[in-house]
Amino acid sequence: MLECYCDVPDIDFPFTAEDIFGDYELDLFHNNVPVPKEITIAGKVVKWNNWMAGKYAGKDNKEAWEVYQKENIFNGEAVITDTKMKREVWDWMNATFQPNVFQEIWNDGMHSHPPVTILCFSDSTGWHKEGPIDIPNEDTIPKEQGVEYIKRMRAPAVINFRLLGDIDGSVLQFAKPSEKMLQNEKELIDKFFTVRPEESFHTKIVEHNTMNIGATQHWLANETWHNDLTQITEHKGMHNAYIVNLAQWHRVLTNGSPRVAFRVHANTTFTFKQIEQMVEAGKFFK
Repeated sequence: MLECYCDVPDIDFPFTAEDIFGDYELDLFHNNVPVPKEITIAGKVVKWNNWMAGKYAGKDNKEAWEVYQKENIFNGEAVITDTKMKREVWDWMNATFQPNVFQEIWNDGMHSHPPVTILCFSDSTGWHKEGPIDIPNEDTIPKEQGVEYIKRMRAPAVINFRLLGDIDGSVLQFAKPSEKMLQNEKELIDKFFTVRPEESFHTKIVEHNTMNIGATQHWLANETWHNDLTQITEHKGMHNAYIVNLAQWHRVLTNGSPRVAFRVHANTTFTFKQIEQMVEAGKFFK
């Protein structure tokens, strides 16, 4: 087993793009309207974290925003906010999966959400990684810093369902890092938890040798580390649901059509290997 992905072709998925997205969101995905400067965007039944605006946050100079508007590409992540849709998704999850394989309801103190994220890539992505990380001295970190947020968002795996995107033309590639890159990644994670200790993990971003890290993922700022990655395999198309190992370095390649996926976050008590074994043994789905 390569421990990168696991196809699950026979799983029923009852939700459509029309159920979840309004006209404005569809225009945004297809670059028919300018990408807004707001980091948070309210959708039809979801709330979006506008990654492109976050990328330019704090860069108030005119040139930076001209580049931003010129790119006019929306990449972002959303959680479900509509009460009716939350209930429908939660009921479907409990009818589809064994009860211990997905996370509990997310509660940030003000709002609750099913453990689902929706990702939109209107263009190909760089190499990134979202899986669990070791948190040094976790017992000493104040709760309000957001340790639980890191742990729940950095799931070992997600179950991916297609909402939009070229069924044949999009590709998810996986790669193995060199020992040198692994060491830099370890130093990056240590740095995230030591520099600027007063800053909330929700918004904190740290860089180390052109590798960046935030609460939900780490990613490469440029091509400096590309020669340190050896491709393992790739998942071609979006013909069926499949489970993705978020602990592997991966990137999305599109052919110009936006790729939008509905992702159920697996329980953080499992590794991807254990999840793969549960699927093969018929113990992951009902």
